[in-house]
Amino acid sequence: MGEKAATQLLKKSLASPNLVDDTQDATALLESLTYFPLAIAQAAAYINENGITLSDYSLLLEQKEEETIDILSEEFKDYGSYRDVKNPVATTWLISFERIQRSDPLAAGYLSFIACVNPRDIPESLLPPGPSRNQEVKAIGTLAAYSFISRRPVEFSLDLHRLVHLATRNWLRQEEMLSH
Repeated sequence: MGEKAATQLLKKSLASPNLVDDTQDATALLESLTYFPLAIAQAAAYINENGITLSDYSLLLEQKEEETIDILSEEFKDYGSYRDVKNPVATTWLISFERIQRSDPLAAGYLSFIACVNPRDIPESLLPPGPSRNQEVKAIGTLAAYSFISRRPVEFSLDLHRLVHLATRNWLRQEEMLSH
């Protein structure tokens, strides 16, 4: 995306669109995300969920371990590849996933499970049962709020973005929870 379109996407995706008024922070964040729409959506979801500023999120991006990002990015071809810039999808995925693991383990488990099946048109009924229907609904809502999945309520099915699928599978391999 161009800078103007990326700024509009970020502003539209934020619960507090006035965060984009600090153009220096917005520009710095968008540059680090390489203007990649999926990374922008994931960053905005995290910012919304945690009530932090754009500069706070930029600091999180800088702090992620290079080796982990490299492993998560292993199979990414040319998606947003810029020299000397961490893979934006892998980095935003890792920040959000770590938060989900702490706050909603069932959602993290669902994402791990979904990464092992075709990422399109996943019936909700295929997901392993949670402790209660309420927790299942909350877990699916968490994944949707972080832009990891999109829901098709009429069909009771889910879709997982191809790059989120890839990052999740790479993480599972790194954690030795998925064989090569």
